[in-house]
Amino acid sequence: MTDYNFKHELDGLAAAQQNYDTAHAQWEQTETQRQDEYVAAHAAWEQGTAAYEEAHAAWEAEPNDPTGNPLPEPQPPVEPQPPEPMPEPQPPPAPAVYAARELDGPTTVTFSTGDVLVLPPSVVMTAPDGTEYALLPAALAADYVEVTA
Repeated sequence: MTDYNFKHELDGLAAAQQNYDTAHAQWEQTETQRQDEYVAAHAAWEQGTAAYEEAHAAWEAEPNDPTGNPLPEPQPPVEPQPPEPMPEPQPPPAPAVYAARELDGPTTVTFSTGDVLVLPPSVVMTAPDGTEYALLPAALAADYVEVTA
C-alpha cells in the first residue's frame, strides 16, 4: 500500500498555512506589545505609589491646609493588572492521508453504494474515514501526490 495526499487539499492547506503564519506573527507582535504596555504601566504605577506615599506621609503630618480646613486624604494609584493572553491562532490541520492499493486481479470492493467489482488497472483508495473508491492510474497521478516521509 502507498499513501497519498489529495493535491487540491494540499493547495488549500498551503493557503491556510500562509494565513496562519501571518496571523501567528501578528498575534506574537500584539502579545509583545501588550506585555510592553503592561510593563510600562506597572513602572508608572510604582512611581505613582512612591509619590502617593510621600503625599500621604505629608498629609498625615499636616492633614489641614494653612487656614485649618481639612485636606482630602491622598488616594493610592490603582495597580495595573497583567493582560489576559489572547487566544493563539491554531495551525491548519494536517492533510488527509489516503491509502492506495493496486489490484492484481478482479476484486470486489464495498463502496458506499454497495459491492462493486473493480478490475485492474484500477487503484482502490481508502479515505481516512474508511470509505473506499476506485480510480484509474491516470486520475491518481493527476489528483494525488505520494506521501514522502
